[in-house]
Amino acid sequence: MNRFGIKYQILLIALIPAFLVDVFFTWTHFSNNVDQAYTLLQSKGEIVTKQLTGAAEFNMLSGNYQQIQHLLDNTIDTNAIVHASVYDEAGNVIAKAISDDYDPKKTDNYFYYRQAIVSQSIQDSDVFAPHQSYDEENRTIGWVHLNISRSQLEQTKTKILYESLSFFIAILLLALTLSVIISGGITRPIFTLLNHLKQVETGQLGHVIESLEANEVGELQKGFNRMTQALLANRNDLNEKVHLATRQLSDAIEDLKSKNSELGFAKDEAQHANKIKSIFLTNMSHEIRTPINGISGFINLMAQSDLNLTQKRYADIILKSTNDLTDIISEILDFSKMESGKLQVFNDSFDLYEVVQQTRDILFINVLPKNIDLILIIYSDTPRYVNGDKLRLKQVLLNLIGNAIKFTDEGEVVIKVSVDQQTETDVSIVFTVEDTGIGISEKNQKTLFEAFSQVETSTNRRFAGTGLGLVISKNLVGLMAGEISMQSHVDIGTKFTVQLPFSLPKLPAHNPEITRSHKVALILSSRKTCLQEVTTLFDGAQISTESILISDSDSAEHINANILKNLSHIDFLVFDLRHLATDLNQILENIATKRTRIIIMHYDQSMVKEQFNQSFEFLSITSNSQALEKALDFHSKEPTATTSTERVPSTPLISKQVLLVDDNQINLKLGGELIRLWGHQAHEAENAHQAMDLYRNKRFDLIVLDIQMPEIDGIDLLKMMRQNNPQDTTPIVALTANTINEESEKLLKLGFNYYLSKPINEGKFRAILDGSYQINIENVSELESDNNTNCIRPSFDLEQSLRISQNNKSILRKILEILVRDIPGLQQQLKAASDQYNLEKLSAILHKIHGITCYTSLPRLEHQVRALQQFLAVESNDLQPDMVLVVFDELEVIKGETLLALNNWGKTVEV
Repeated sequence: MNRFGIKYQILLIALIPAFLVDVFFTWTHFSNNVDQAYTLLQSKGEIVTKQLTGAAEFNMLSGNYQQIQHLLDNTIDTNAIVHASVYDEAGNVIAKAISDDYDPKKTDNYFYYRQAIVSQSIQDSDVFAPHQSYDEENRTIGWVHLNISRSQLEQTKTKILYESLSFFIAILLLALTLSVIISGGITRPIFTLLNHLKQVETGQLGHVIESLEANEVGELQKGFNRMTQALLANRNDLNEKVHLATRQLSDAIEDLKSKNSELGFAKDEAQHANKIKSIFLTNMSHEIRTPINGISGFINLMAQSDLNLTQKRYADIILKSTNDLTDIISEILDFSKMESGKLQVFNDSFDLYEVVQQTRDILFINVLPKNIDLILIIYSDTPRYVNGDKLRLKQVLLNLIGNAIKFTDEGEVVIKVSVDQQTETDVSIVFTVEDTGIGISEKNQKTLFEAFSQVETSTNRRFAGTGLGLVISKNLVGLMAGEISMQSHVDIGTKFTVQLPFSLPKLPAHNPEITRSHKVALILSSRKTCLQEVTTLFDGAQISTESILISDSDSAEHINANILKNLSHIDFLVFDLRHLATDLNQILENIATKRTRIIIMHYDQSMVKEQFNQSFEFLSITSNSQALEKALDFHSKEPTATTSTERVPSTPLISKQVLLVDDNQINLKLGGELIRLWGHQAHEAENAHQAMDLYRNKRFDLIVLDIQMPEIDGIDLLKMMRQNNPQDTTPIVALTANTINEESEKLLKLGFNYYLSKPINEGKFRAILDGSYQINIENVSELESDNNTNCIRPSFDLEQSLRISQNNKSILRKILEILVRDIPGLQQQLKAASDQYNLEKLSAILHKIHGITCYTSLPRLEHQVRALQQFLAVESNDLQPDMVLVVFDELEVIKGETLLALNNWGKTVEV
């Protein structure tokens, strides 16, 4: 019913009862008339049969059979009689008449009647008793048979049916007419009300319903009129408020424009200040790292010369102080990068075990003077190879472990690496660094991760540092999508927990199939954490382990008995001597060593007492699992020492000619000494002019250029060399102290083959000289392709512009109309600023144009504006009018393409 309108619903409500009543009366009329016709036909048959019976009685008694035949002939074909016959008492046919339409086989088409012919005689028993009744004697003398056709009844039924249908249709039409008339009186005012509602929807609130009904609908119409009048009054009031709000909004917009202009100037000032800060940090880095490079370099050279013990101790102090100063500078620069949002993390496959072990080894030198244990436990289920930023991970671990060592005077520093969760593609690894140091108070814990905050803040504090290490570590952990937490108690110790997610490499490099050696080691130690460290070390070497924790109360005999119980099935008997108080010789009394190899472990062999049996094998606790596996060669019992001293590399087979250019005399001499020490020929130049004279007259195998030099810096000197000899492919190394703003990537793009930061990494410098350091030219090719892509960048990208406007053509059309309208003004402002050489105004206009590219896709213009802005920021004094003209012409091209796009949309813009 909901699909029909109210008009049709009213018609249906009126017609359905009328239809049902009409059907009832029509059916009643039809059935009654049919029944009446049937009864009438039956009565006629009975009457005719009786009449024939009476007539036939007299003629049969008189023997006048001819008269009976005549009577039957006259009866046929009257009153639908098709067959009539008279039989005598014996069943003989006396007379018969048959119609031509009679078919004796179709008995169902006829009504059949049979009537006996009865003779009645009256006999008086006593003539003298008239008052007595007579006796009647009835006798059947024959039979009358009659067949009447049903066709007359069928004709009568058809006639009655037509009459009934005519009656039904007449009544239905009458009901429909009355329903339409009545429903029209109901729906007409409703439709009038609907029409006025549609007018209200279109905002025509001034119209009211004039002719009102004198019923409930009329009351509804009156209410509607009152509503429209109220809406009209509210709209008028709202329009006044809108006009007022519009005026206020216009004033606010004007005020906002003014404030935006002020904000723009403030933003420019802030950007300028940030740029000044970056330049300052870059210069300070260069100025500080340059003398540090000289100090550390010459101290290293001095340490390799013949010095007495006192001089070597002084050299070590100077070198350590230099390294501390370098770390402080690095922390400040890293913090500056974080503040500017330019610190990045990378995702490469690396050996997790190696990174953690290297970190431990680097800091191990700080443990020995304090006589504390630095324990590393890497659980066996930890994956060896993961994808992540190993340098940043190493930086975090160096800070946390270094702090733990710094603030621990006795006890131990325990490093644990374990798996938290692992799937087929990802793993979450937990690094914990726990110490037994001085701890951190609750007050200091609240500010520990803030910049420049320190555990000790008094003027006579024992521990140095910038207070930036934990801040940098927390930021690095956050950049790697991890979490860092801390628990600490004063005079008990501190525990730092770092949880980092890593992805697992699909094809890990250098990951051969691991097979266990089927060897067993029995490990003895007097401290639980030390025992765990040695156990995990042997587990990593694929050696099965059993362990015994020795307490101070255990006697040598008791320990000896435990060893003898296990001696038959072990291959290695390992003693951790770091805190073993019992005499080892007593423990090993009567223990045969023919089958079992005895390993003693400590940090350094010099810490082992000389009276120990020389047949014992020594291994350093600081060995990694791979070195341990190699040292415990299963086919050899010869002792293997894992400690080694760094040797000076041997003289190379080919001596190279190296051009070294640096304006700092100390660094120049240091670089020259290192080059000559490594067996190469060094040619020194203090400035670009001397360097070019040497370059023109001699062929070099490697050129090292300091970036920051007066008058002509290293970048310009590189260009001069390439212009002087374009065919020259000599590798050129950039030497700089600037580690901010991705300096390495920038220098490689400019054409340098290598990058060295100050202080010089001697290992990397030596690798470059020997040719074992891989040249990175990937970024150079990217730069060249970027410089050549200007010609293939489109001026106007319609599809990308639609995506920026969320595929809303109406919004994009308005933006393009504003763009076409503003382009001539922007061109005039560009030309005026260029003619007046007003760089501040030109920068402001370029900033405005760059903002336009945020709302529409203008790739070529965006590239040109960004390049010009960068040029103005660095070399504003060399601005050429042609540079601005390029942007001017590009705006003209954009205007033409924008007009074409608008015209294709059927929208013509007047310019």
